[in-house]
Amino acid sequence: MTVKTYTSEDARLKLRNILDDVMTGAAESVIERYGKPTAVVVNYAQWQAWKRQRASRLAHIRQEMEAGDYITQDELDAGLQERGLV
Repeated sequence: MTVKTYTSEDARLKLRNILDDVMTGAAESVIERYGKPTAVVVNYAQWQAWKRQRASRLAHIRQEMEAGDYITQDELDAGLQERGLV
């Protein structure tokens, strides 16, 4: 997917074009303010799908943790050290 970057002033002037690009899937848009990325304009349906996926993944992680299916930081550190990765 193409990502287009706009200054906040350009985004204000080109809002219709930005929305058209997002609606058709032609591009996602990053809006910068004072040279820093500040906002992203993405397709609403894609954003909703991402939110559902994120909620599902978090629920799955929560279930794993409640079931005790995790390792502690100390166990992780020891495993990395055993493999020479630290």
